[in-house]
Amino acid sequence: MRWYKSAWLCAPAAILIVFTTLPAQTAPAGGADEAQVRALVKTIYARYNHAIGHGPELPPFSPSTAALYEQYDSLTRNDDFPELSGFDHYCECQDFDEKQSRLLKVDLARVAPDLIDATARYVVSADGPQTTRIRFQKTDSWKVHDIFWSAGGSLRASLTQTIAKHGGAAEASLAQKPATGAAPTRMSATQQSASSPPAMAVPAASACGNDPRCVEVSSFVATVTDVRESTTGNYNTPIRLMAVTLRFRNTTGGPLALGYVANSGVITDDRGNRYTTDSRRIRGIGEVGAGVIDPKFVLRAGESADTRFEFAWQPGGALIGTHPVIDLAVREIESLAGNQWRLGREYALHFSGFGGPPAVEASAVSPSAPAGSLPATSSATDVCAKKVDCYSTPTFVAEITRMSQSENRDKAHIIQYSVRFRNLTAQPLALAHTQWSTSVVDDQGNRYTSNWTYIKEVTGMGFARGAQSDQSFVLQPGQDREATYTALLQPTTNRLGSTYNIDFAVEELELFPGNQVRSARQYAVGFHDVKIGRWRGLRNLIDIRIGKQ
Repeated sequence: MRWYKSAWLCAPAAILIVFTTLPAQTAPAGGADEAQVRALVKTIYARYNHAIGHGPELPPFSPSTAALYEQYDSLTRNDDFPELSGFDHYCECQDFDEKQSRLLKVDLARVAPDLIDATARYVVSADGPQTTRIRFQKTDSWKVHDIFWSAGGSLRASLTQTIAKHGGAAEASLAQKPATGAAPTRMSATQQSASSPPAMAVPAASACGNDPRCVEVSSFVATVTDVRESTTGNYNTPIRLMAVTLRFRNTTGGPLALGYVANSGVITDDRGNRYTTDSRRIRGIGEVGAGVIDPKFVLRAGESADTRFEFAWQPGGALIGTHPVIDLAVREIESLAGNQWRLGREYALHFSGFGGPPAVEASAVSPSAPAGSLPATSSATDVCAKKVDCYSTPTFVAEITRMSQSENRDKAHIIQYSVRFRNLTAQPLALAHTQWSTSVVDDQGNRYTSNWTYIKEVTGMGFARGAQSDQSFVLQPGQDREATYTALLQPTTNRLGSTYNIDFAVEELELFPGNQVRSARQYAVGFHDVKIGRWRGLRNLIDIRIGKQ
């Protein structure tokens, strides 16, 4: 085992590796740029088959990243600060084993004309495969611009933060100094004639920026997009529920399967209260742990999809906090031959920054992607155009067509809504409802549910029950069809709201010969900030036209 302190700093920025002599047939479908970046990644990880210093040279850094390194070096005075000490950024390790080391796979994604992300899967020890995303920038040639680590954070972000923390006046003076070996920066005539020298380029931000409700790791970005609190249970033993919508975006160049690590989810607030969850309260993503692997949550390259977690706490007489902090873990699921699966890298996700009562934090706007980041390709944005009564996935779009509120003879409050599903694929699509997954929460914290014996949760669509799932809701390509949902709130003296969050789960069924069926994917469908008013107005208009008063 060998560890060479600060080996990642040994790459001379002036050394250029030229690949113009590569045979044309070695270029993948993406072209010569992708072939050169792929070769650079192979060069990086080939070094771990040798003692560091005797293997291939590392590729140089982009001019702005090289400038950051020079500024960092001038502050360390030959001794790393703790934030970056003793850490090889390409292997995310301190030790490696030459005999174990090998590069397994490289996925590429062009995120801008001059930026390509390479997601490298590799082994450097007996601990098994790891994944790191390296961003390359093209100036005179392709150079390393940033490195995104699996545990969160990136090289440029860490360098910038460390410089800001320790630099003081030195940072301002060095900002004007050109990086050794860096290509000259082209300036416009206006810039050249300016009296002050040009400032150092600002490092490219991560997909999350400084948003504490967002976490970026090497293979995905996770953002909390909605948090709602409600109350259930009876008057003597009320239970407070916090529903969290978590959106994942695949930033790799291939499919990505994730699973929620069982029993890892918890919410704590500023009063020390602890909300927990279990398998009954999780939608859109399967669980892993205790010998169980459920690979139902698979994202295509660049795809975004929502998951929903419901956390519960029985307050008794305790004071309720207003600043929740969310922690949970997810794990990559790797596909093997013969429809087999194994667990990959685990990620601990931490979300904060919710500065008021959770109901007020509803529909938190996810951070906009900065220039050079992978674009979110959620079809919800493309097909639904941000309509609150519309939700879309790559396979179907769901839209509320009617919604009403009423009371039964027991003074219970009932919400009923119809949803039209349309098949967006070129193949037949079979869907089924996940039983008891319906939840409607209004803006006053009242929670309508469907697990009542005297109401039917859904009509027009069957239920998903594993191998016994109802296969009757089948849409041909382009076809649409409706299902109607009902949720009920016990009689209450609480004020009723007028804006609703509607959540339920739908499962995509895979049909096999012999009338066999299995659930291939579960979707956490959500409509946020929906008002009944528009449907009530439409109903009145129809009544007037047909002569009803």
